Amino acid sequence: MTIDERLEALTQSLELWSHRHMDASKEYDERFRSLETLSRTNEERVAPLMGTRKRLGRILEKHGQRLDDLERN
Repeated sequence: MTIDERLEALTQSLELWSHRHMDASKEYDERFRSLETLSRTNEERVAPLMGTRKRLGRILEKHGQRLDDLERN
């Protein structure tokens, strides 16, 4: 195999590798975007639940205080 043939083979290998890399990058970007969208959707679902949890926590705290006051009297 001559040097020119080796250079041609190397060039073809690099071009093939480059195309595979670009395809893999596109696939990664698509997956990352879909995960990012899913994550935002989950955050939007969880936010109201966290607010409700905080309100329930305050209600429980107040009821606990009232029970403590009733037990003392």
